[in-house]
Amino acid sequence: NIPKNFINAILAAEDKDFYNHKGFSFYRILKAFYTNLISGRIVQGASTITQQTAKNIFNKYFNRKERNYFVKIKELIDALCLEAYYSKDKILEFYANQFHVSGNGRGLGIAAQYFFSKNAKDLTLLEAAFIAGSVKAPFNYTPFEQKKEKDKIKITKRAFDRKNYVISRMYKLKMIEEKEYQEFIKQEIPFKPGKFRYDFNVIMDLLKETLNSEKYKELLSKNNIDNISTSGIKII
Repeated sequence: NIPKNFINAILAAEDKDFYNHKGFSFYRILKAFYTNLISGRIVQGASTITQQTAKNIFNKYFNRKERNYFVKIKELIDALCLEAYYSKDKILEFYANQFHVSGNGRGLGIAAQYFFSKNAKDLTLLEAAFIAGSVKAPFNYTPFEQKKEKDKIKITKRAFDRKNYVISRMYKLKMIEEKEYQEFIKQEIPFKPGKFRYDFNVIMDLLKETLNSEKYKELLSKNNIDNISTSGIKII
């Protein structure tokens, strides 16, 4: 289950009308077009949470360096398919489990461990607000990954401002009371980086289980491999 405080934070940060649109928003598209036109460059996107979910799930279609009209249309079609087959709550669950965190993995559970060394269900509202605000570019808001002190200070300030953006949005949308707003807006982000360790034996057990599945037995058989140990193949 996705914690309620994260749901509110992500809706405030990314798509307040998520439960009211069908996968895309003409208003967001027009607003982004006008803002970008006035700015003379792309400063605002129009993607809804559903579109971002489609992008995260079906990323084989998306080359970040090649954001053309075909890619955007394919993204929109995938978003409409998600809306047709799944409930809003399920799409939100997909989103919470698919956004990139770091080399350690994706999703809210990883983010909670990565930033605060705790389970997602134990996140405070302030912590959830920060994660919701950082989903598109976590590295830009991660001070403990910086080696230089000046960079740590810079990123810490950026993370603080981003957290406050989400808190302000939540207050504006009446998700939190003024007292909470005044309290959270002043608080620093209590970063406590979690440690990630993958036991080699666990990986080997998973590999053996996978290779013993019918799918891989059939694939290996087609390539005349009966015994992996003596076949000379390399598994990366």
